[in-house]
Amino acid sequence: MRNLITCLSVCVLSGAALADTWTVDDDGKADFDNIQSAIDVASDGDEILVYPGIYTGTGANSNVIQYLNKNIAIESTNGAAVTIIDGENLRRAVQCFASGSLNGFTLTNGYHTGRGGGLSVGGPNSPTISNCLIEFNSSPDGGGVSVRNQSTPSFLNCTIVNNTANQGGGVYIVSPGVAAFMGCSIQDNTADYGGGIFNDATTITISGSTVCSNTPDQLNGSYQDGGGNCVSEICDSDSDGVYDCIDQCPGVDDIDSDGDGVMDCIDQCPGEDDIDRDG
Repeated sequence: MRNLITCLSVCVLSGAALADTWTVDDDGKADFDNIQSAIDVASDGDEILVYPGIYTGTGANSNVIQYLNKNIAIESTNGAAVTIIDGENLRRAVQCFASGSLNGFTLTNGYHTGRGGGLSVGGPNSPTISNCLIEFNSSPDGGGVSVRNQSTPSFLNCTIVNNTANQGGGVYIVSPGVAAFMGCSIQDNTADYGGGIFNDATTITISGSTVCSNTPDQLNGSYQDGGGNCVSEICDSDSDGVYDCIDQCPGVDDIDSDGDGVMDCIDQCPGEDDIDRDG
């Protein structure tokens, strides 16, 4: 019995030790000075913490980073504004063929000759991409993001903006891939087809998100409306900080000429005091 207890204790302790945390800082004050080197030594369940910096690729690599089929968590310490994965218009920013996570990065200037200039997600995996800014990337299919090969990613609080492609300026999803977007903004992307999202006969769920000002259209293909979405050809025509599809007075100044607390464009009697003459 004592030997059994000892064995179980050793096994539990060994299992707990399997999950490691690696640090990355491009200034060299961490375990590694580039993200890919940390991925190379990481194992399933590990976490990689990335300090602020601009991280680029090297040599003939077609991706700045690739997950190598490892289910790991890659997270910035200070957010997307200061933690940047830059493809330098030479390579894709991120390839994620794993059920890991990516949190708090800017993916920019990514380029790929096939698909997913900023991010390519492949399956069968279910990664979570959160709090990321995906901008100024390009590729024939999916300038910002490509989803394919039975992958089922979730995008949380991400902004996908100013990307270009032939199909799917912001996002390209091909069957049997499936994707969910929650609290995301997909805007100002450009393509020949599907400026915002190009959906090739698969399932997309969009909730609490904004899709607007994409060229030539917002969504090419169907999607499941999870509620709370704003889909509009123009984001904010009057520059009042409120998107047109939820703006009470799109295209006009938000004014209240009679000071009654109701904007003129929805006021029954603009320019007059609200009184009840007949009681």
